[in-house]
Amino acid sequence: MNTQRENISSRIPIIIFSLLIFLTILTVLSSNLVLGDAGSVVLAMFIASIKASLVLTFFMHLNHEPLIFKLFLGVAFLTLLSIFILTFSDYSFRGLA
Repeated sequence: MNTQRENISSRIPIIIFSLLIFLTILTVLSSNLVLGDAGSVVLAMFIASIKASLVLTFFMHLNHEPLIFKLFLGVAFLTLLSIFILTFSDYSFRGLA
């Protein structure tokens, strides 16, 4: 953890919070779109990943952490992504057997 304190504008958290509210509204509105089962899940996961990256970067101050911490976090997210892909692929092939 960095012990340096940087001057951050007080407007940035308000802007990020507004973006999060906008993306939440976008998620609710996109639930009414007819994209099929896979399309709806992909769109919801895409919007959720944007919101998670905003929270991690600005509210959890990930942009001030050292590179090794960011690399380990990236490995954790790639592992989670592979688990999601394996789970959804298994679920999609269950109807064929």
